[in-house]
Amino acid sequence: MISTANLRRVVVAGVLLMLSAHLISLVMSGQGAMDTPISQLSRSVGAGVHTVGLLVLAVVQVALAVVLARSSNGSGLWTVAVWLLVFNGACLLFIAFYFLNASDTQLVGPDANDPLAILASSVGVIMGLLQRDLGRRAPLCAWINGFLFVLWLALIPVIPFIDASWLGAYERTVGAILLLWLALLALLCPDSPHTETSWH
Repeated sequence: MISTANLRRVVVAGVLLMLSAHLISLVMSGQGAMDTPISQLSRSVGAGVHTVGLLVLAVVQVALAVVLARSSNGSGLWTVAVWLLVFNGACLLFIAFYFLNASDTQLVGPDANDPLAILASSVGVIMGLLQRDLGRRAPLCAWINGFLFVLWLALIPVIPFIDASWLGAYERTVGAILLLWLALLALLCPDSPHTETSWH
C-alpha cells in the first residue's frame, strides 16, 4: 500500500507535470496563451503532451481523494468531497479524450466549455464541503482553501463578459487556481487522527 506521504508527493509531482505539459504544448503549438482555449492544445503539434498532462491530472484527483479519505474523521461532508474528487478524475479522463475527438464546431461553439464547467462546478463544491472540517483541524489549510474558494466564486460572474480574445487567459487563470489548490491541499490537509503519518 502506498503511504499517505508518498501519495501527497504524487499529487504535487502530478500538478508540476501537468503544468509542464501545458507549457510545453503551448510553446510547441505556437498558439497564444491569451486567446487560445485550452482545448486547442489537444489538437495541435503538442497534442500528445497535453493529453498526457490531462491524464496525469486525472490520477492526481484520485491520489488526493485517497489522502483525504485516509484523513477523514467521519464527517459526511468530507466523505462527499472525497467522492467528488474521484468523480473529477473520471471527468478529466473524459475531457482528455473529448478534446481529442470532438469536432471543431463543438470546441468553438456555445457548448464548448460544458465539460470544463462541470469540472469547475465540482471543484467549487469540494472547496465548500471541506471548509468546516479544515477549520477545525488545519487552520492554515482552511484559510488557504477559503481564500481560493472566494477567488473561484468570484470568477463565475465574469463568464458572460469574457471576450473570445481573452478566453484562453480566463481558462488558464481558472486552471492555475485549480493546480495551486490541489498541491496545497495535498501538502497541508490534516493527517489521519488515527495515524502518525506525516508529509515529512
